[in-house]
Amino acid sequence: VNSYVNILKKYGYYSAYFHASKNGSLRLDEMAKECGFDSYYGLNEYPNKNHYDGNWGIFDDKFFPFCADKINGFKEPFTTTIFNLSSHFPFTMPEEFKNSFGVENAADPQIPMIRYTDYVLKQFFKKIKSEPWYENTLFVFTADHTYHELSENPTELSKFSIPILFFSPKDTSLKKKMTFPVNQVDVMPSILDYLNVPDTFKCFGNSIFSPIPSRYAFNFEKGLYQLVEKDALLQFDGVEAVGFYDLKTDPFQRSNAIKSKDPRIALLTKRIKAVIQTY
Repeated sequence: VNSYVNILKKYGYYSAYFHASKNGSLRLDEMAKECGFDSYYGLNEYPNKNHYDGNWGIFDDKFFPFCADKINGFKEPFTTTIFNLSSHFPFTMPEEFKNSFGVENAADPQIPMIRYTDYVLKQFFKKIKSEPWYENTLFVFTADHTYHELSENPTELSKFSIPILFFSPKDTSLKKKMTFPVNQVDVMPSILDYLNVPDTFKCFGNSIFSPIPSRYAFNFEKGLYQLVEKDALLQFDGVEAVGFYDLKTDPFQRSNAIKSKDPRIALLTKRIKAVIQTY
C-alpha cells in the first residue's frame, strides 16, 4: 500500500500503530502491516485486561499513558498513530469518572465523552512535553467519522464534517485556520510536504501547505458522490449531477439549485467525473 509510513521508512523512520481494541478489530492490524508499520499495539499487547471497557477495548485514560511510555522508548526519528476509542458510541466511561464531566446531567451522551477525551489528551501532553522528541514533532489530530445523529441540522455534507488539526510546539506558523475544504486524503501529502520529503508519490489529496489554484473535498455514500469546492457543493449519482447548493447562501442545503444556470455546475461535474475515473 502506498503510505507515508513506507515512504518515511526509507529515511530511517521507525513506525508503530496503537489501537486499543481487540486485535483484528476493523482489521486495522492487517492494514497497519500493509501500510508498512513496524509494530502494532492492540488489546493483546496491553498488560492489564481489567482496563477493558466491555465494548471496544481499553479505556482512553489507561491506553494513552501506555502509548506514551512505549513512544518514549522509540529511537528517533519515528512516526506513530494512536486510534482512540472512548469517544465512540456507546460512550462508555470508567467508573472513577462517572461523577465527572457532567455525566449525570448530560442531555447528549457524547458531550461528557468529549470532555473525558479532552482530559485524556491533556494528561497525555503533560506526560510527553518534557521529552526530548516532543518539540521536534508534528501532531496531527483527525476523526474517522462524525456522530451524525446528534447534528442539529443534519445534511448529506455534515455527515463528513470532521476536525483536522496540525500542531507542532515550536511552529507558530500553524496557528491559523484553514478556510478551504480539506479531506482526510490531504493528511498524507501534508505530512510529507511539512517534513520536506522529496519523493514523488500518487495520492488523491493535496498538501495544505502548498499553494494550489483550486481545492476540493469529495466523498461517497449510498450511491451519492459529493464534491465541495469553496462555497459550492455538487451531488452526482454516477451518471449525472442531481444536486447543487451554494453553501454561502444555503449552508443547510434546503434549496436544490441543480436546475439553475450556475456555471459551477458544469465545472464541478467534470471534476467529480475525473476523480471517479482516476480512482
